[in-house]
Amino acid sequence: MLPFTPMLVEGVSPGSKEALKPPRSKDAALCLPALGIELADAETLRLYLPTGWPRICTRPFFADLSAIFPGITITGYDNEDWDSGRQPGSWALPRDELPVLLEWAELAQQAWSLPEQTDLALPAWLHRQPQPFAPTTQAPKFFETPGGKELLQYQREGVEFGIAKGGRMLLADDMGLGKTVQAIGIAWEFSGEWPVLVTCPSSLRGVWQQQLKKWGGLDETQVQVIYAGSTPIRRDAKWVVVSYALLAKSPTLRRRADGKAYEFLICDECHYVKNPEANRSQAVLEAAATSAHVLLLSGTPILNSAIELFPLLSILDPRILDEETFAKRYFKTTEKGKFGKTKPVWSEPIREKELHTYLFTTVGLRRKKEDVLTQLPPKRRQMIYLATSSADTRALTKLKAMEERLFQHEDEEKGIEAQAITEVLDLVMQAKMKCCSEYVEELIDGGCGKFLLFAHHRKMMDSLEVMLKRRLGGAYIRIDGSTPQVQRPDLVERFQEDEQCHVALLSITALAEGQTLTSAEAVIFAELSWTPGVLLQCEARAHRLGQVGSVLVQFLMLHGSETDERCFRRLERKHHHASMVMDGCAPASLLSEEAPGGRLEGRAEACRGTDKGGMRPKARVRPTTAQCAHPKSRAVPEKE
Repeated sequence: MLPFTPMLVEGVSPGSKEALKPPRSKDAALCLPALGIELADAETLRLYLPTGWPRICTRPFFADLSAIFPGITITGYDNEDWDSGRQPGSWALPRDELPVLLEWAELAQQAWSLPEQTDLALPAWLHRQPQPFAPTTQAPKFFETPGGKELLQYQREGVEFGIAKGGRMLLADDMGLGKTVQAIGIAWEFSGEWPVLVTCPSSLRGVWQQQLKKWGGLDETQVQVIYAGSTPIRRDAKWVVVSYALLAKSPTLRRRADGKAYEFLICDECHYVKNPEANRSQAVLEAAATSAHVLLLSGTPILNSAIELFPLLSILDPRILDEETFAKRYFKTTEKGKFGKTKPVWSEPIREKELHTYLFTTVGLRRKKEDVLTQLPPKRRQMIYLATSSADTRALTKLKAMEERLFQHEDEEKGIEAQAITEVLDLVMQAKMKCCSEYVEELIDGGCGKFLLFAHHRKMMDSLEVMLKRRLGGAYIRIDGSTPQVQRPDLVERFQEDEQCHVALLSITALAEGQTLTSAEAVIFAELSWTPGVLLQCEARAHRLGQVGSVLVQFLMLHGSETDERCFRRLERKHHHASMVMDGCAPASLLSEEAPGGRLEGRAEACRGTDKGGMRPKARVRPTTAQCAHPKSRAVPEKE
């Protein structure tokens, strides 16, 4: 079969240039087997040749290409250095010209007996031409309810978009913009196909119950929250809320009380389904396979790599058939056995712009905070380097020795086993426990106001809690994995409403998602996570809808620790990759996003009040943290 068989793109009328002729020379024709194609945006294709392709071929090829497509635009050159001899290496072509390009390629193959190899074919999931979104003429049912009348304009647009997509979409709005209420609004339109199954992290089950009561007026008789796998589904339940863990363990929860499949499925924090081989992913995929409507919600659907989108997109788009085909389109290489895993690890991402275009012209919707909430104050991020003078000497010595052994390569992950990473992070925690407690104590002494304090290891949380008890008595809350789910909403409410409750000590993994803690004025990370999405989720507990003050985010780093440095560089790299796919452009540095932050060294920096004497007034006034400073702190210049 000829490799250049013309392909008809759904939604595009096949066109043809009059008197279409093959390339005039074989040198020009030889460019076609090497020509790559990808989406630049919804209306434009990007054609490109490999870097360094011989100019004896590119010059006549460009001449022929320009003759057939007079409106083609040069987007790049084979040599970025300016000189009169450089030749175009990539072009922008209207998407509806693709059939003509393929017809020309077939003529070239027949005329010049070209190799049977080409990268011109678009994968099946890109065949459909995206149609502009047009709201329905009839207002959605939810807009007539008391809750629906309170929606902001962008939330109303989100509901209309989801309805237009038939209740099958990825809603990837930034954290804090109200994805839950939009999902409720979309599901309201399909109330004739209820009950609705909501699956979410265990910590968010109570949040869904509260939100359904607030926005939909649904009481406990209509919303059933499942806390045990043996709990039978009530026949009168209109909404059933279950955790991913219970859904995986109990197959009966994947069916309605009458044994039929759910017609409407909502997956909150759908990045939990990133590994298609995991039990919880298999459970979700089983439920989704028989659901007419599936809403996937996550502000961070990519935690590490775009390959995590595969199980989500395979739910929404049946044309995405297998992971390998998807991965080969968006990654250059694969490795096996990394960190002791048998599953392939795809690396060196490519075509990020194309994947972004596909996501948000076909199955997804994403709005960023700065796009829709101009009144939302900016975040300011800082790295705080903790002096090692009070560090645990024994742990610090072991840490230095282990870092010298592990980090022999510039590549942060090269040759490092997962167990070794766990051990070195544990040593960092041990070394800086006392340093973190001292730093946080200074924040309290300086009148920092309310703040969230995140940690990962239980030992670190216990150490911080000892200090909090000593300094604050009972004026704080703690939520970690051992905190019963039924108690968490009350603890969150206490922090939000009680003026005397100053600190929320939180586990990074137990309270990264869903909860609103907008009474906080700062977010402090005593430890880092290796996944940027988790840190952004944690930040969003305070920086979300309802926040009226500036939010300061600080990362506590052990001075001189190569582990903390590499961990942060890893976060920066993965943050960049996720933003390229989800937002279509490179993000600002984690440190420079939205406002100046920087690297600081010393004691409690930038969290003190600005009133005279450095103490916060007793009346609760939000601090202007940008003006705060500690005389013992000094700026550390960025590394070259």
